[in-house]
Amino acid sequence: MVRSIVKPTVGKETKTVSGGQDMGSNKARLSQAEKIARVREAYAAGNAGNIEKSLELFSESLVFHSPVFPQPIGKDTLRAATQRILERTDEYRLEPHDILANDDHIVALLTVHGRRGDRVLEERGVWVMHMDDEGKVNELWAVTDPKPHLALWGDA
Repeated sequence: MVRSIVKPTVGKETKTVSGGQDMGSNKARLSQAEKIARVREAYAAGNAGNIEKSLELFSESLVFHSPVFPQPIGKDTLRAATQRILERTDEYRLEPHDILANDDHIVALLTVHGRRGDRVLEERGVWVMHMDDEGKVNELWAVTDPKPHLALWGDA
């Protein structure tokens, strides 16, 4: 059975059929499983130290919201911050517990592990992402307590 779902967009209506293909274009949308796989691959690449591979998940116009930063940042600032984190820590990784997706969001439940000398970070968090039709995250909200993160970086 094929269901039509009408999804209004600014100035037009787009019909989507099961299987994720936008009838207004010939481009197939990513399935939920494909979205999850892309996010999981990005975490794996980042945890292996391959920053550039992990950043391929994000669009050039990324807007990243995090309580660790005083205002939203873009992809280049995220790249620089990630490089600085890896240079200043003995260990740093984002371990996903679960990654969930629907048509509009990808949600990653994760634990951030970090170690710098005798300081240890083990903080649970949630990342909520919007992904475009090309499979790039264009907006990301990191939901976490910033205090443990900032304690790890104190005097850095």
